[in-house]
Amino acid sequence: MNASNVKHALYGLAIQIIVAIAILPFAAYFHFNPVIGLWLGSSAACGAFIMREYTQREHQICLERHIEPEQLKFADGFTGWTHDRFMDAAAPAIACGFLALAASL
Repeated sequence: MNASNVKHALYGLAIQIIVAIAILPFAAYFHFNPVIGLWLGSSAACGAFIMREYTQREHQICLERHIEPEQLKFADGFTGWTHDRFMDAAAPAIACGFLALAASL
């Protein structure tokens, strides 16, 4: 892991906590378990970082092939990920998943 992975994990945790705090009034009103906010925040953070890496890869492919984004196939953004790119997307998922799981127990 490098500094970028750690930063992404911390940003993911921040997104997760902000979403959880925003969900608290609704959880109280609708009598939901407040931990659901952590799971929703985890989903938001994971989705944001996975799509961030996806779009970066798409941009890189367009520059390499000298093509327009419209010429890409759907799965092109998921091909050819480096270990660092994978860890940039996985670090927030792991950190947020552990926090939500720990709060659920």
